[in-house]
Amino acid sequence: MTTPYGDYPNYQPPTGPTTQQEYPSQPYQPYPSQEQPPYQGSYPPPPPQQPQAGYAQPYSAQYPQQYAPTPGYPPPGPTSGMAIASLVCSLLGIGLVGVILGHLALNEINKSNGYTQGRGLAIAGLIIGYLQIAAAVVFILIFIIGIAFAANVPTQ
Repeated sequence: MTTPYGDYPNYQPPTGPTTQQEYPSQPYQPYPSQEQPPYQGSYPPPPPQQPQAGYAQPYSAQYPQQYAPTPGYPPPGPTSGMAIASLVCSLLGIGLVGVILGHLALNEINKSNGYTQGRGLAIAGLIIGYLQIAAAVVFILIFIIGIAFAANVPTQ
């Protein structure tokens, strides 16, 4: 004789409530092992004792576990020295040198396919350098116009 339970002819399915309404509604009662007795010592609790020399340190939440870097992202590369020099020269007032070094740094960064860092430094050096060159040109033009105007003023 074949039963729906395979090779177990004497198996009887469990009987009992089959729906949520058939279960008696009782409040949740934790197991005795889940209850924790109240703290009976002094407040605040004493600090944990330090292990003796030569013994292993116990695990502590103060020392989080170190994780390996995520594969697929290479570590950041070095910062371009020319980008740093571009910004420094531009801040020191040597705008032409800052512009030249800024363009060389951007070229180096583009050739490295983003491995070499410092694109923002190079662009900042370029902007400050170009502003200095533009200010110098405006100052020279005003100076030349002032000299030409002063030369054309009749003397008495």
